Amino acid sequence: MAHKRQAADKSVINIPLEDHHNVASAETLFSPSQSANLPTKVMSRSSFNTFMKILRRVLVQVVRMLWRYCLPIFTILCVISLYLVLDITRQIPSSFKEPVRILLIADPQVEGNDKIHNWGWLGRQDLWWSNLYLSALVWRARIWVRPTHVFLLGDMVSSEWISTTEFDHRAKGLYNDLGLGQYNNTVSEDDDGEDSVSQEDRTIWTDASGAPVITIPGNHDTGYESGSTAERLHRFQAAFGPSEGDELLHDTHYDEGLESEEHQFRVVWLNSMLAHKNSWKDVIKNTPGSTDAGNTRKPFTVLLSHIPLWRQEGICVDQPEISMIGKRIRTQTLIAEETSQNLLSVIDPDIVLSGHDHEGCHVQRATTTSMTVSELASEFPMQKEQDGTTHEYILRSIMGDYHGAYGILTIDPQKKTSRFWRATSVHFVVFRIMYSLMIIFSLGAAVKAFNRLRHIVKDKPAPYHELKLV
Repeated sequence: MAHKRQAADKSVINIPLEDHHNVASAETLFSPSQSANLPTKVMSRSSFNTFMKILRRVLVQVVRMLWRYCLPIFTILCVISLYLVLDITRQIPSSFKEPVRILLIADPQVEGNDKIHNWGWLGRQDLWWSNLYLSALVWRARIWVRPTHVFLLGDMVSSEWISTTEFDHRAKGLYNDLGLGQYNNTVSEDDDGEDSVSQEDRTIWTDASGAPVITIPGNHDTGYESGSTAERLHRFQAAFGPSEGDELLHDTHYDEGLESEEHQFRVVWLNSMLAHKNSWKDVIKNTPGSTDAGNTRKPFTVLLSHIPLWRQEGICVDQPEISMIGKRIRTQTLIAEETSQNLLSVIDPDIVLSGHDHEGCHVQRATTTSMTVSELASEFPMQKEQDGTTHEYILRSIMGDYHGAYGILTIDPQKKTSRFWRATSVHFVVFRIMYSLMIIFSLGAAVKAFNRLRHIVKDKPAPYHELKLV
């Protein structure tokens, strides 16, 4: 018996260790003293394999648990979260009493095919997300605010140096994102811009919902004075309407048969890059007592200018700066002081709305040299003061880096009062992450439901008393 036991031990010891497939079985047969003599490499590899098997089992169980229980809950939470981040009801009242509700959008600066050319697939994806972000914001605002008017405060595209074809392409995309209706631009690439919009064609167009839309040019649309050309101005006006104008608009209580002045308010918009040339004086027609308007009562007046009016240094983000190239303006952060004084004295606006700053600001002024400034509040009730105070609201950009901000202005022309709100959303990166998770988990939930339905159809239905809730 002892001889047989020695033979058995020798047969075990002679198992070849080079056979990696039998390493695990060999280890189980060795005694502790014998396994201590095994190579360290074999021991560490076996421990690693065991650890990976355990980790794999744990991960599989976690995924199964998430797939079965957490996926539907997480999908619902994503939908609710997306609704909340786009919800402006936390920042504006639940209802509006004023008969005029104006949606204000500044500096979207949409990009186009140049990004696809430079970035390739990444550029295409970034453009898709940007368009989705913009359209989601405006769609939510339109549903809740139900705007009676829409004012776009310039810089519709990211560069004035793009071709006319590219400009036309981006403008068409903006119409879709902002819900402006059908795009009917007829500008061609070889258009020299000589046949610009005439004085008789200065009319306001309406969007798909019937709300009047006014769009003013920005420096990225037509360029500063040194870069402004007739072609760029013409293509902008062909796409978005007249670049300057003076019109009387009415509220929802206006009766065309009665033509009541109490339900009208005045809007003056201008090409602020050329304001120092006083071209805006050619379109002024609704001053109180003028023969064109026949007004005996000064209407509530709103001035639209992409570049803000002159202000003292130290107020808001952009400081006064105007650079020249020869006798023409190359860049500017504010309209010149003398031009600003002329605009205030001739137009006498109750409210000035502008963009260009990107950060946003609120300026309260009596004159262009005597001003008090306050931060842009989410709600600021405004009323024309007896001393002639004018409020200027510099809108924050709607771009994703600025949290998709836009403004809401309500006016009661009869009482000559108005209120302003600034609504913001989440950062563009946060929006992409949340929306991506929502899409992924929603697709997962759809696949899971499809597989469950397929098994139900293929398998024989169980009797009613044998059915179990999953």
